[in-house]
Amino acid sequence: MAWAFLVGLLTLPVAEIMVWIKVSESIGGLATVGLTILAILAGSALLRHGRLGVALDLKSRLERGDPPGPAVFDGICLTLAGVLLMLPGFISDGFALLLLLPPVRALLLQAIVARAVVIGAQAPASSSGPTVIDGDYQIITPESEPKPPTDHKRLEP
Repeated sequence: MAWAFLVGLLTLPVAEIMVWIKVSESIGGLATVGLTILAILAGSALLRHGRLGVALDLKSRLERGDPPGPAVFDGICLTLAGVLLMLPGFISDGFALLLLLPPVRALLLQAIVARAVVIGAQAPASSSGPTVIDGDYQIITPESEPKPPTDHKRLEP
């Protein structure tokens, strides 16, 4: 698995350069540079302003009692999309645009949750005997007749 990541990491810049050259041949060099600069500015704006929307969504979910997981995942995806937009290249921009789509993020979250393994949160083993509570006690016997208070005042109508 590590070797596949390494191969992908090494081939991505080469693929980005090849796509960049093909796009510049199709639409011209100046337009290609303009699109690259526009993508970098969009990624910067997304990183700068996207955090506020995610923070407000997270706050409203917590106030309603909803689980914060989807809001946190959306924040991670939007941050990753901003970083990918800031990288020069059209392949990374394509992945960033996919991450900006809510249905794609929902599918990614579904896939991650399906593969997730919960570690450490185990239910305690059920015991076969009764529950024992250790403590001290003192027996108090009730008096035969309650005594009236000594400083009793009568209210006159």
